[in-house]
Amino acid sequence: MIITQVDSIETQNQCRSRAEEMGVRIAFEMPHDTGNFMQLHPADTGGSFLEIDWDEKNNHQGHWPPAGGNKWESHIKTDVVSGILAAELQSPNPLALAKRWSTIVGAPLSKDTADRLEMRLNNAAVRFVKDTDGRGEGLGGIDIQVVDRDHVLQSAETRGLKVSDTQVMLCGVRFNLLTGKNL
Repeated sequence: MIITQVDSIETQNQCRSRAEEMGVRIAFEMPHDTGNFMQLHPADTGGSFLEIDWDEKNNHQGHWPPAGGNKWESHIKTDVVSGILAAELQSPNPLALAKRWSTIVGAPLSKDTADRLEMRLNNAAVRFVKDTDGRGEGLGGIDIQVVDRDHVLQSAETRGLKVSDTQVMLCGVRFNLLTGKNL
């Protein structure tokens, strides 16, 4: 699931309208104390659930209702990993998938520094790549900003999860380990 947050209820409604015009079903929607959750059906979006939430606090670095409001902040540990930078959706047709998501979200597509198609969000990106591992369309990878790469690699190797010096595999998802050198 790719969970995003928009800046206003109006923006969420615009996303809803574009999705409905494209025949994308709302899989789940629920108001909460300070906003509204909206999940789009993965069979219609392609690639993954796309959740587009709105919260009146509009703080994508802090208050986040899916994680308990601000309760998650007391559990932050940045000594090993300090952030999520991108989610990577793989598809036999990444361009079509990217165009669909871009239209729903209302965000332009661009290319990253490695010439891969991406949709930039406030604090991260959704990247669209060719399915090369045979698993089909879906979440294939996550870019994480690591502070202690050696710790991550040692832990992964102990568990048989190390793929390379820049990647580990957990539950079928590639975690790309990025540091200041390769951000």
